[in-house]
Amino acid sequence: MQLKQYEAAIAPLSAAIALKRDWWVAYRNLAQSELAVGRREKAIDVYQRGMQTTGNAPILLMDLATLQEAAGRPEEAIRLYEAWVGRSGGSQMARNNLAMLLVTHRSTDTQSLDRALELAQPLKNATQAAYVDTYGWVRYTRGEYGEAVEALTRALTLIPGTPL
Repeated sequence: MQLKQYEAAIAPLSAAIALKRDWWVAYRNLAQSELAVGRREKAIDVYQRGMQTTGNAPILLMDLATLQEAAGRPEEAIRLYEAWVGRSGGSQMARNNLAMLLVTHRSTDTQSLDRALELAQPLKNATQAAYVDTYGWVRYTRGEYGEAVEALTRALTLIPGTPL
């Protein structure tokens, strides 16, 4: 993979999976190799198998959700994150990403915007600018502009001078 010989990487990565079925790294690299040679559906299959075998490794879930959204299937990405949040309450990252998916792809659905706010509320006082930014965008999408400006301004103070 480092040499960008993605087709040639597929067989050894498949062999690595056969030797250590619960190693998420091999699944991720195999999926990325499949993507690099233009086989998106094969990559999706690899991510799904990897998630089943590794007990839903978060990195595989995030990669798969990103891939599904890029493929025009945001509902699949939302489903993946909802399952993650449902299993464990979700990490801040899971809550953040799900909230952004909801405000991006279901911005006219009141129930989804309420869910996005529920997910983002704990991010309001986070120390990571991206999480505070998400909270601000949820408020903005809901038409709550005062709260949005406050949050987005705070996000900018956490990382001044960035494109955020």
